[in-house]
Amino acid sequence: MTAVDSLPPSRAGTRRTSPPRDPDLASLATHETRTQGRTPWTGLAVIAGLAALAVQIALVWNGRHPTFPYDEVSMLQMARFMAGEDVPELRGGGYFPGWSVAMIPLAWITSDPAMFYQFSLVLGVILAMATAWPLAQLVRRTGASAAQSTFAAFVVLTLPAHAVQAAFTLSEQLLLFVLSCLAVAVWRLAERGDLLSAAIVGLLAAATYFTHLRALVIVIATAVWLLLFIRQRWRAALVGLAFLVLGYLASDWAGNAVNSALRGGAATQSEGFLENLESTGPFLVAKIAAAQTWTQVISSLGLITIAAVAVVLACWNALRVLRPAPVIWLFGVSAATVGVSVIAWSSDYNLFYNPWRRLDAWIYGRYIDPIAAVLVALAIGLILVRVRRSIMVWALGLQVAVIAAVLLEVAPIAATWGYVTPAHIPGILPFHGLLPDEPFPEGTFLYPSFTNENRFWLWSSLASLVIPVLLVFVRRLSDIWMMLALVGAATGSLAARPFVDSYRAAEGATPPGVATIAPLLQANPDTVVAHDLACDRDPSQNAAAENYFGWWVSPTAPEIVDSRNKPLPPGTELVVACPGWSQAERFNAVEVPESETLGTSLWLLPGDLLDRVTADADLG
Repeated sequence: MTAVDSLPPSRAGTRRTSPPRDPDLASLATHETRTQGRTPWTGLAVIAGLAALAVQIALVWNGRHPTFPYDEVSMLQMARFMAGEDVPELRGGGYFPGWSVAMIPLAWITSDPAMFYQFSLVLGVILAMATAWPLAQLVRRTGASAAQSTFAAFVVLTLPAHAVQAAFTLSEQLLLFVLSCLAVAVWRLAERGDLLSAAIVGLLAAATYFTHLRALVIVIATAVWLLLFIRQRWRAALVGLAFLVLGYLASDWAGNAVNSALRGGAATQSEGFLENLESTGPFLVAKIAAAQTWTQVISSLGLITIAAVAVVLACWNALRVLRPAPVIWLFGVSAATVGVSVIAWSSDYNLFYNPWRRLDAWIYGRYIDPIAAVLVALAIGLILVRVRRSIMVWALGLQVAVIAAVLLEVAPIAATWGYVTPAHIPGILPFHGLLPDEPFPEGTFLYPSFTNENRFWLWSSLASLVIPVLLVFVRRLSDIWMMLALVGAATGSLAARPFVDSYRAAEGATPPGVATIAPLLQANPDTVVAHDLACDRDPSQNAAAENYFGWWVSPTAPEIVDSRNKPLPPGTELVVACPGWSQAERFNAVEVPESETLGTSLWLLPGDLLDRVTADADLG
């Protein structure tokens, strides 16, 4: 016997480069190879990668400024704070700083807020494209080839539900990357059972929480799965739990420390969820569950129900033999994420009584989108290895049931005409042109038809049925239908671009007057700036105005004051205050033309800054 013959199979010869098939997932497919040899998967994977990159570049192309005064501005300012810069107090519910940590080097490169923001978008696109690697590694567990798995990953990243997020600097892209890495780590732990893999699982689970506060459910689901894993590899399971707990405690301390420094207290995003949990009812929860599931069906071209049926069946097969399979972890994370999202939006006030009526409150997708990406990638992998026809039939039946429930119970009463935020329902944006322009009369109950004002629901539902129907009835052309899915994903993302651009132009654009002052502040970062709260503006505008203006005048950090009971800081040269500021005459202040937005304007006090501005323009 040679030395090589004496090695275990996994170490004999060259190092194994392909991950093993997952027995639970691979058993759901026939792995027919009739057409695989004739399908140029390597070339198609390259085309899919170029398509994903192209649509994300198209969506970020017009990004010049933060659109969201809480999500985006908070993440950007936290990055500047951790880079050692002075930043003003932030308003809002608070965010955990994982994405901000990734942006710290950008704050060292530039102090120009516009340049910083554009660099953050580029970083987001790079991260999104990098997510193809862990997604592809996960898809390999279905038995798909490396090229097929890469193709599947890039199709997911081309879908509007994920490509549109590239248009903004939000935590979701990092969360998807970390979650995809965590999924691969869970599978590797189940395959190898070693202590290093267990430690990586614990740390990555904690990293999802450090990235997004609501990822706490991922930490909990992972902890439960590791407890189940004790039965199989108790040492590895305990190591994973130890690293998870330590990572969670460190993430919680660090995240709340940053929030306390910038907000004066810990993050509070969970408060609304707890209130809804106490006050909502089962019928409302059922309607929102159906509506949010419908959103994921539309966003995935109908593919997510295939993954849902496959994962449930694989879990059942594993539980029958009491085996803690990775699909049980995937089911737990998916169920927990959906549950949190549904409860978070099951509120009578948000849906019916809030004066600011919103469509996205009914069909919210942002919380579920990251785990949905993992499921859709697995669905495409299973389709390419010929998932059993019975699974696709059950999935199509589930999809039809969800659509029917929404068309009959949700669409007639939802605020179809309500406000839409692109980051909240990105997968629905290809159909934005079907939304009504005017509010419905109070109490309207309108079933969707092909031509009435509620047609959005029907047309988008029918579009999502095309590929699932083709997969069931013309199964031998599954490869072609997945190519069609790539075309549909790219077309949908490009169709979403006009809405994204128009929303971005309407929300958060830097007023011309502010743009005039900003370069002078960048050249003179020691300029003393104050934000005077002695205003009679709409209270709902206060927080957004504080965050936006605090960002626009960076790298200076406005000091928050109320001139009615506290004097302006010594040497103040610029004040953020109301139009018609009551203290203007007292300080001989001059309002900067075209600086007004959100009931707020810039005022120049006598000093060097006013002299420099008046040298170039007449302020009257």
